[in-house]
Amino acid sequence: MSTDESKTKEIPMEYRLLGGTGLKVSVFGFGSMTFNTLEQAQSMMKAARKIGINFFDNAGKASILCHTVLHMRFLWLLALHKYGNIKINRVVRSSFGQCRGLFFFFFLVVAFPCNEKRILTTNIKILFGKALKNLQSEDATLWRRSDLVITTKLFFGPNPTLTENRPGIVYGKIEVGTSRKHLLEGVDASLKRLQLDYVDVIYAHRHDPTTPILETVRAFTQIIEDGKAFYWGTSMWPAIKILEA
Repeated sequence: MSTDESKTKEIPMEYRLLGGTGLKVSVFGFGSMTFNTLEQAQSMMKAARKIGINFFDNAGKASILCHTVLHMRFLWLLALHKYGNIKINRVVRSSFGQCRGLFFFFFLVVAFPCNEKRILTTNIKILFGKALKNLQSEDATLWRRSDLVITTKLFFGPNPTLTENRPGIVYGKIEVGTSRKHLLEGVDASLKRLQLDYVDVIYAHRHDPTTPILETVRAFTQIIEDGKAFYWGTSMWPAIKILEA
């Protein structure tokens, strides 16, 4: 094999166990927060799946990003995977508690200012659900549900009257948090937007200091027992609260 061929040889995707579970996820995860249009969502998801990504993460808020910059960031990801010498050796704390494992979760959103004036807003879960259905109709084998790990988060409840997602949004009194009511209503609404019967992992997106930990744990346990998720975890929780849960 020539030197040029060895430099451009595609590197197979690596898969790791997620925390202390038996769930195998690609070392790169795809964050859907960058979606602005259906066409863009399908294009990016297709490119991610092509290189072996099976981990697709969603959240509750709307997307506000200029698509030119996010495409550049995604192309950088593809170039890094295909041509770079990727070695993932970071040990990170699992969202599932004290479990530690070799895992790298790549979000496509980087906190840099966007110079493009055209900024779009929409609900990312709706776009993800529509894009997934379209991609499954194109290639049912590649996009079969049994080979995908799809996650979502609960805390912020999208208000259907809002047309944009910006700092200072005023939610209803019980449209934010991890109360039993909000979580059980939220998972049904999320699955409806995603057009899914279940998600693989569901997260408490933030810690809610106004709701007892026991109430939150029991609500997530019911979500799992009802078959709407297989695992639940935390996002951006203080370590002491994870221990308490």
